[in-house]
Amino acid sequence: MKKLVLVAAIASLMAGLTACANKQVNMPAEQDIKITDDGHGSQNSLDWGGTYAGIVRGDNSQDMKVEIILNYDGTFILTYNANGAVISRAGKFKWSGDNIILDGNDIARNYQVGENKLIQLDSQGKSLADKYVLRQTAFQ
Repeated sequence: MKKLVLVAAIASLMAGLTACANKQVNMPAEQDIKITDDGHGSQNSLDWGGTYAGIVRGDNSQDMKVEIILNYDGTFILTYNANGAVISRAGKFKWSGDNIILDGNDIARNYQVGENKLIQLDSQGKSLADKYVLRQTAFQ
């Protein structure tokens, strides 16, 4: 009798597992999937206003100290210190997605805004490398 109960229990368990294994999951069709832009980006999701600083490689392969102050009113102050010579520029910047573009032709203009950092980009918007990263040192 115990064997009959055990066989019935195993058969019942096997039938339940088989039913679960054969169950189909209906996935939405490709055209039913909608991707929405929720409007979150660097400009409205990060505390980007403040001072960023670091050492980057200049055109002449010399390292130079760079400091950028970004203000929430869309203005900036950029300071280069190379071999004791200090050059400062002030102006406005504009947003392009998660990137900012500083006005002026004689300065590094394109930066990606990240969490507590600015990453210098080339003129095509590609990252130059880890050595072109400025870290946020002060917040507004």
